[in-house]
Amino acid sequence: MAIRLATAADIIAIHECHDAAILEKASETYNSNIIQGWMSYLNPDKIAKDQEKLSRSDFLCVVYEEKNMIYGFAMVDYAKNYLNAIYVRQGAKTKNLGTKILDYIKLNAQSRGVTTLWFEASVNARDFYVRGGAVSLEETSHTLDTGQTMPCIKMRLDIT
Repeated sequence: MAIRLATAADIIAIHECHDAAILEKASETYNSNIIQGWMSYLNPDKIAKDQEKLSRSDFLCVVYEEKNMIYGFAMVDYAKNYLNAIYVRQGAKTKNLGTKILDYIKLNAQSRGVTTLWFEASVNARDFYVRGGAVSLEETSHTLDTGQTMPCIKMRLDIT
């Protein structure tokens, strides 16, 4: 399979991938309270907001699907040049899936004339993004929908 544009029908599976990826990776860095606050739990409001975003020309959501399961996705808000997320769950047959999704995002950004993407990376994802060419700017925190704050890293990805 290949990376493709997400559709509204993918949103629930995207949220399932999001939560699976957090459970698989985040416990290395974050406590259970942060993890619980970070997960979407198929929140109907979040699902509706993400479905609405898909109709915007300045928003990109891509997925990687194998055998009717989404194993990875990314979201970019080009109105803000902001990389919302790249999440990959375990089990895909494709190696280096996160890197392939990041490369796709870089090519898409370049085709739009975007020179820089900004984002906040989880502490456990920082090294992945640095290997992909991003620069760590500062330690900061991200406020979750629950009001909790989680440590993260403000980053910049120059598109060349």
